[in-house]
Order: sequence, then C-alpha cells, then structure tokens
Amino acid sequence: NFSRGIGMTGFNSILGYISYGNNKGAFLTDLKIISNATTIIFGIILSYILSKFLSLNIYSVLIALGALLGITGVVFLFKIPELEYTESANKMSLYDSVKNILKRKELKRYFSVFFLISLFTGIFPSFLILYMKRVYCQNDGIILFFTIFGSMGALFYGFFNRFLIDRLGSKPIFYLSIIIAILTVSSLIFFPRLSGYYSGIIFFGLIFFFYFMGKLGIENCDQNYFLELV
Repeated sequence: NFSRGIGMTGFNSILGYISYGNNKGAFLTDLKIISNATTIIFGIILSYILSKFLSLNIYSVLIALGALLGITGVVFLFKIPELEYTESANKMSLYDSVKNILKRKELKRYFSVFFLISLFTGIFPSFLILYMKRVYCQNDGIILFFTIFGSMGALFYGFFNRFLIDRLGSKPIFYLSIIIAILTVSSLIFFPRLSGYYSGIIFFGLIFFFYFMGKLGIENCDQNYFLELV
C-alpha cells in the first residue's frame, strides 16, 4: 500500500496528459469499465480456485502472479512518452507547490471533501468483508464472489455514467453516487439479521452491487473534477 500510494502521485498526471477535450469524463469512465470488467473475469476464476483449493501455497502463487502482472503493467507504462513540463514547474520546490495550492480556495475545498469521501469509501469495503466473515462466517471464496457483484454494479453504472458525465457535469452524478452509497450502507443498520444461506447471498450481493455503483460514480466524478481544477 505504501508503494501504491507513491505510484498514485503520478497516476493523475498521466491521466491528465492523455485525456483532454470534452470527452475527458467519458475517457476516465472507460478506464473504470475496463478495470471492473477485468475484475469480474479474474474474480470468477479466483473465486473458483479459492473455493476448491484453499491453502497457503495457493495464496502465495496468486500473490506472485499479481506481482508479475503488476510488473508487466509497469513495462507498458514506461512506453508512454514523458510528460512535458514548463521551466517554471521544474524549478518549483515542493513547499512552493503546496503553498500555491493552498492559495486556491476551490482546491482547499476539494481536498477537504476528498479526504472525507476517501475515508468513507476506503474503510467500508474492508469493514464489510470483516463483518461478513465474523457475523455470517463466510469463507474467502464466497466473499471474493461478492466482489464480482460489486464489479457488475460498477460496470452497469459506468455505462450510465459515461454518457452523462460530460453532458451534465460531475456534481449531479457525484451527489447521486453519494446518495446511493449512503442508502446502501444504511441498509446494514436497519435490515434484520438473516437466517437463510441464500437470503444472505442475495442480500450481500445487492449490497456489493449498489455500493460499488456509488463508489465508482464518486471516484470517477472526483477524478474528473480534480483534472478540471488543475
């Protein structure tokens, strides 16, 4: 996660460089659609493997495979041309950059909202998985299967988002996505404890479906709004 955090600092710069014009929001949504479609395919494969061959060796092989795919992705990333910076940007120190950012009220407001939203979207999936394992005693294979439902929800919302974000703007879809995520989380509080096995699968499948719908909309609108600001 530490290394991923370092890599994310350059991710938005690359996206800002290769996405431009009136279809920027659609381009960012296409990336989310591809990502979630890939998650569905590999999620089905991994869910089957973990349900049949659950062992420490299988985990080690899957982690090694993930690392190998990550390295392969970096090789393709290096083939993207270097970003062009102005001379003043190259000479600006980190302190001066932060000071210039804090002078802009819209960016300060954005980072305040972004912090709260990221806290919510980052904590809840981990809490939900732990909740399912501790309260409903679900195994790793079925939990991974639920992430497929989540990716299907994100994929569905991604197609909807793609055609509207550049026409309506980020804010309306952002507010709608927050409402979807909040209503989904609230259902865990008001819904009674489920006794049937299949009723639990249906319920948590819907939770993952709608939550990741909202999560994709929040992240996509957030990223689009940030690139517009900078």
